[in-house]
Amino acid sequence: MTQLAAALNTVWHRKWWILVPTVLAAVVTSVTSYYFLPPRYRSEATILVVPPRVSENYVRSNITVKLEDRLRSIDQQVRSRTKLERIIEDLNLYPERRKTDLMQDIVDDMSQAIDVGMVQGDVVRVAFCSASPRSAMQVAERLTTFFIDENLKNRAQLAEQTGNFLENLVADLRRRIIEYEKELKNLKAANGHEPLSQADLLPFEVLQETYKELLIKREESRSSVSLEQRQIGEQFNILDPARLPKRPVGPDRLRVNVAGTSAGFALGLVFLGFRRRSETIRQRGRPREAA
Repeated sequence: MTQLAAALNTVWHRKWWILVPTVLAAVVTSVTSYYFLPPRYRSEATILVVPPRVSENYVRSNITVKLEDRLRSIDQQVRSRTKLERIIEDLNLYPERRKTDLMQDIVDDMSQAIDVGMVQGDVVRVAFCSASPRSAMQVAERLTTFFIDENLKNRAQLAEQTGNFLENLVADLRRRIIEYEKELKNLKAANGHEPLSQADLLPFEVLQETYKELLIKREESRSSVSLEQRQIGEQFNILDPARLPKRPVGPDRLRVNVAGTSAGFALGLVFLGFRRRSETIRQRGRPREAA
């Protein structure tokens, strides 16, 4: 208790060694956070994934890519330099930085301010953070439009690619069947028109069955392509549009100021400790000098 009382007494008599750094740190942190940590506003929109308007009992989609994978692909396309640079120029974003910084650096920072994710199984969130509330809303609106447009374009391309792939398969298999028919005809003639072995006929029958299945899939694919071209397949619709944010989401100035004040208080304690230690050393050295 005696040591504790002595320490508290020292702190009280040397309180300015703690108060001054604490107050200075609080003031510096407050001013710095005001000028160098501008407020950040967040605006977000939600997109509803609407299933095709035609039942799959009638038209089955030939797009097998999962929604999560397609979203990841669309997200990468939306974050491309071409798309983001267009938004920057159209909305006149980062006017000061565009005078000094490289456009790629600005695009990278803008990409980090974009937040895209699945809220539920059929709802997608698109958000953007900015120092300007209006810019946050405008960019969120533009990004939402990009997502809707890119989804339509990607689905049409995927359906068309799948259709072209099936067309090529059908054409190739048709050519093989015609060639195999000629081989069987020549083989039958070589055998004196005797019945052919099942070892020769079974491969041909397999080709025929495969060809029938591919023809069915090709027709389904053509219907799927027509579905996407008419934009009556799966679509993205705006569920909740981007709004003008009223309050900033960051930075947490109170937390920053408390951290700065705590650092100043700790620094004051360190100064006081060094001061007390140096005085103790001097006091211990005085008798030796007198001797």
